[in-house]
Amino acid sequence: MQETVVMPPRSGDEARASHVVRMSSEVSARAVLPMLGLTALAGLVDAIGYTQLSGLYLSFMSGNSTRLGVLIGHGELPGIGACLAVIGCFVAGACVGTLLADGMGRQRAAGVLAAEAALMGSAAILTCYRIGLPALLPAVMAMGMQNVLHGEFRGVDAGKTFVTGVLFSLGQSLANVVRGRVGVAALAVPAALWAAFVAGVVAGAAGLSLYPLPLTLSATALVLAAAALLSCASVRSSA
Repeated sequence: MQETVVMPPRSGDEARASHVVRMSSEVSARAVLPMLGLTALAGLVDAIGYTQLSGLYLSFMSGNSTRLGVLIGHGELPGIGACLAVIGCFVAGACVGTLLADGMGRQRAAGVLAAEAALMGSAAILTCYRIGLPALLPAVMAMGMQNVLHGEFRGVDAGKTFVTGVLFSLGQSLANVVRGRVGVAALAVPAALWAAFVAGVVAGAAGLSLYPLPLTLSATALVLAAAALLSCASVRSSA
């Protein structure tokens, strides 16, 4: 005869702890989607800059800083000015985004996303006039602002516009898997973030081959605006 094992009832503290664990897992899972979306968006915007500005990036400032050093070494003054303009706008965007987020309280994510949408829309309008680099500087500011959102999703770096740190995290997680400290699932988030960035670059390059630049930027602005509205509604519903 099979023995039936009766488990003792859990105490109130144990039940509450189990509930907290489940809730934490659910929130972390929900956080992955906006993380992936913002990271993919950064890849898309970088593809636009790379193809339209002869190798300048709109969100990857490490690459632009390397390019700046090479141009200074070669004494190419026009290129130096372009690099400095892009890097300066990125820093300005990070500054404005931080000030905006600090003043928006619980709606800081919605506020930053809305400002990003406005800047992308401005870039879409300016590119209609074919004025080159100045038309895309609002998009650079938007990417600087986007980095303010990292940590908005339960302290996880979300939607940063560069993936070097993500690949480093992937390597660290792989080492921990090899040592048996964590399971293979620990590789999922950093690997997905890197893949999202690459997918965004592919989408940006494909979009530019099929549609005019103003239309591609307009679509990006609409996505950001929709994300801002969703974020605002989410905060209100949880209030």
